[in-house]
Amino acid sequence: MTAANNPAVSATETAAVAAPATAETAAAVAAPVVVAEEPKSIVAVAPAQPVQQSAAIDEPQYFKNLETTLRETLISAQRLADETVADARKKANAMIASAEEQAANVTAAAKAEVETHKSE
Repeated sequence: MTAANNPAVSATETAAVAAPATAETAAAVAAPVVVAEEPKSIVAVAPAQPVQQSAAIDEPQYFKNLETTLRETLISAQRLADETVADARKKANAMIASAEEQAANVTAAAKAEVETHKSE
């Protein structure tokens, strides 16, 4: 749906959408612009704010947060790896125990069969 066909879009928004973007028109449009209409509701998105690069960026805090996030990620990855290895070892031990039990059963059956043939 275009801005011209949408009664929810104001004249200022329509002019800002139709006219080339300038600093004046960008500053004039402060309200959300309707970008899509669903059957029962209207979805609105606020206009993008210009990115301001200033010396006010708190670089030490940014890097501290980055370091904390990386540390937590590595700890989570190590924990997951440890759990995976422990689970694999449990499964391997269960498979070995099952194989040993099966081997003991086959051996016992073979010995019983040999004893049966010896007595005949």
